[in-house]
Amino acid sequence: MRGRVWANGLVAGIGEHRTAPLDLTIDGSGIVAIVGPSGVGKTTILRTLSGLIEPVAGRIGFEPDAPTLCFQQAGLLRWRSAVGNVTFGLGRRPRPADVEQAVSLLARLGLDGLAGRRPGELSGGQQRRVAIARSMLATRTTLLVDEPFAHLDDDSGELVVRALRDLADDGVAIGVALHAEDDAARIADTIVPVALP
Repeated sequence: MRGRVWANGLVAGIGEHRTAPLDLTIDGSGIVAIVGPSGVGKTTILRTLSGLIEPVAGRIGFEPDAPTLCFQQAGLLRWRSAVGNVTFGLGRRPRPADVEQAVSLLARLGLDGLAGRRPGELSGGQQRRVAIARSMLATRTTLLVDEPFAHLDDDSGELVVRALRDLADDGVAIGVALHAEDDAARIADTIVPVALP
């Protein structure tokens, strides 16, 4: 079953900061980019869509399960290897097939041969890609990624585009938050602009 997350008249916010009402659907028919300037509330929208924050107003829903959210910060465990960080996202003891899939994801993201390195031995861009691989392995039906190109050069960004596109082609619903319209054009099938209220 394809994943689906939707919002009708969503107002997201923390404290006094509120977003303008937003309608959107992310349903596996293509990658959706939520685009707007820094500080407009894109991260808050993703957190709300994934169920981490209650909406201020409007309605959200997801099926068959809550989206996996990949934050901007890598959030890696410094005492685990790259592959250990990727499989940690499963929330259970990894099976041999999980480890094999994690190593394959790292290779697809340009980290071939680095599976055994700890975060302190990786660059910021490499850590970012480990975090993306972790989210990709953990997701079942829907993946939301906050600024997928953060800390990445063009070549590394292109690897991320291909990996997310492959996931979307397999039926995973994917939404990304971006502040640059040219990045949105690079990855998304649908662009949803976000503005301050």
